[in-house]
Amino acid sequence: LFRSFGYKAAAACFNPTHPEAKAWIADALHETHEELENWSDDNGGWLEAPHYAMVSFDALLGIAVMAHNAGLGGDLFHPKMKKVMEWFAKISTPPDSRFEGFRHLPPIGNTYMIEPSGEFGIIARLWREKDPKFAKQMQWMFRQQRSCSTPGIGGGYPSLAGYRTFLLDPSLPEEVPSYGSELFPETGAILRTGFPGPRETWLHMIAGRHRSHYDYDSGSITFWGKGRILCEDFGYYGRAPAEDHNMVTSATASADRMSIEAFAAAPRADYVAGVKEAWRRQVLFVKDTDPLGANYAVLCDTLNAPDPAAKWRLWTTSEALELEKHSVEVTGIEDVDMDVHFALPAMPALKKERISRTSGGLLPDGKWVMGSSSQ
Repeated sequence: LFRSFGYKAAAACFNPTHPEAKAWIADALHETHEELENWSDDNGGWLEAPHYAMVSFDALLGIAVMAHNAGLGGDLFHPKMKKVMEWFAKISTPPDSRFEGFRHLPPIGNTYMIEPSGEFGIIARLWREKDPKFAKQMQWMFRQQRSCSTPGIGGGYPSLAGYRTFLLDPSLPEEVPSYGSELFPETGAILRTGFPGPRETWLHMIAGRHRSHYDYDSGSITFWGKGRILCEDFGYYGRAPAEDHNMVTSATASADRMSIEAFAAAPRADYVAGVKEAWRRQVLFVKDTDPLGANYAVLCDTLNAPDPAAKWRLWTTSEALELEKHSVEVTGIEDVDMDVHFALPAMPALKKERISRTSGGLLPDGKWVMGSSSQ
């Protein structure tokens, strides 16, 4: 779909005197405008998982640039173009030591492991006069993602192929944004403290009606503690089952979508709650002004209908797990460990297993870190 409208836009922009040029560009701009309006919400969250969201956004951006430069209008500076790019920036991970200390898109849904994006740099140059402050923030995120030369990995991005280097300017100034915890009603929530810095604590929860190119993962969380990955997803290897995610699996909570019930952000703690049929997940995210202080999460998962077969899973990126009666000691792969304490039930039936999944990405050793779970 994007390709056909991209062809129409390119033909119109290169041949503006052609008798069909106005019809071609009008058709292309109408379609791309509809997609921009309907595929993103008011907070910038996109219809698709981050990888495919960038595939779609890059196509829209290419058409918008062509139309703007040809004097034919378009959505290059539409407020939602800005909002979507801020969504990409805000959901990006803390600095990842496996990626030389750079950030990347979160490997949720059909998004590859350690997938950076260079789209921030292109947006920074295009918006440098329209909105200098926003442009500087995009330039900062561009450099935070290792000044990547492409919008993503795992395929070609044809809209601006051959022109990307001309749309980047390494001399542009940068400015650190002031991102905090935030709700994206149709895609999920980000809870964070210590931003920006090497010791950020960060939790992402998937929720909302935007579910294209996601796994069976609505309600799942990803967690970084004190700048180190502790509970991660497995990246893109097909549409993964619910069992491969940090969530409750239950016959009474098998719907495809968790809906946000409540959200609140405050200086010392954040709160988010979501509902997925019989399953209700509440997260209290405790924050300390010291990045190495008491920063942790409390999860409360409940079912309002009995299900003896229900399971609670937490896949950890870890070296080892030690199971106790009411807790699990998680030995991290770096210098941060984690303790998981169970208040209820009185005698949790804990067990662990180790699995490996093959996903494209940029892990330095080419291997996926082994994961373990306590149930």
